[in-house]
Amino acid sequence: MFGEYVAGLSYSGDIIRTAVLKLKKDGPVLCLLAEEKNGARAGLWFLRPILEPRLRLMKKISAISVGVDDGSVFYHSFPLDRSDTAVDRNEQTDWELGQFIGGYLPAEFIKEIRVLSSDAGAKTQEILVVAANRAFVRDIQSRVLRKNLRLQVIETNFFSASYALSANYPDAEMKKVLLATVEAERADAGVFNRGTLERHLCARVESHEDVVDLLVRTSGGRNVDEIFLSGGGATHALALTARQQLGRSVEMLNPVRRLKLKGRYARNNEFAGLEHRFASVIGCALRKQ
Repeated sequence: MFGEYVAGLSYSGDIIRTAVLKLKKDGPVLCLLAEEKNGARAGLWFLRPILEPRLRLMKKISAISVGVDDGSVFYHSFPLDRSDTAVDRNEQTDWELGQFIGGYLPAEFIKEIRVLSSDAGAKTQEILVVAANRAFVRDIQSRVLRKNLRLQVIETNFFSASYALSANYPDAEMKKVLLATVEAERADAGVFNRGTLERHLCARVESHEDVVDLLVRTSGGRNVDEIFLSGGGATHALALTARQQLGRSVEMLNPVRRLKLKGRYARNNEFAGLEHRFASVIGCALRKQ
């Protein structure tokens, strides 16, 4: 009966996806999945489900997590000398970003740096930097605060989906797996070795062949155990094509695999078989749990 309601929002292209969870002592309960298309993408349009709630359930939430389109941030990987100091690393990172982002000013960006390579004997290590516009992040924080909601996390769709993977497939934490988030015009893919990201690539995609090509390039000859697909652009036909061409197990990521479902939602689940579309939004909703 008792429990806190939290929501996750994610967007990609002109699609907003929403998930509402009720946090109970015996685990989270999925109460709602929703998907809507919004042609008027002005300002923080993707926050509309909480800024202008039309569903009574959305008025009950006390916290929100936001998954942002991977195209709203900048991903870049490059090698760094292991002997570099923190100052050297920051200077190199800013120089790298300045080569690709026009008019780049370090103060205008929030940067998250992840070490990709795991070879301790190498002189260099591969770095992935994810850069987000600072004003964009602050605007999200400000709008959520003005609604008297607690902001749990702002995360990219790719990394949100990776959390949904680890939360629902604990055995994947002991394997080498490839995760891809596929949307209408873009796909992001990464190899996780025992839960640690080793490699990340992204590309514009227009066909199944484009996605399969990205999967091949991301694996880079690494002998992955399984491949998981998520996002609105992932289909069962794509999974079949990838399975045939790569000779690997390819599965649609089910982010509700280990979640309890509210009775009414379970009986009227319009997204049965399409749960992979919601990997990012459920992943970010669970992120602080």
